Amino acid sequence: IVAGPSGAAFVNSTGTAQLATAGTGDVLSGIIGALVASGQSAMLAGAMGAHLHGLLAEQAIGPIVATDLISGLRALWCRLQTN
Repeated sequence: IVAGPSGAAFVNSTGTAQLATAGTGDVLSGIIGALVASGQSAMLAGAMGAHLHGLLAEQAIGPIVATDLISGLRALWCRLQTN
């Protein structure tokens, strides 16, 4: 759940238990930071970042490490932009 001070909230339904590994939270922070730097509000960046992070884990095959998420980010972003 990503919630803001106004009471608005987003519920993220993506992700897997594979995200419970070293460095994946750092990747999530980087995604959110990049979205904020691109002009998104902190609330929307948090929601979008959590969703992207979860999708990256869902598309992974087998155990993952943080760099697996980074490696798949560009392709996922491009795919989402064209849909």
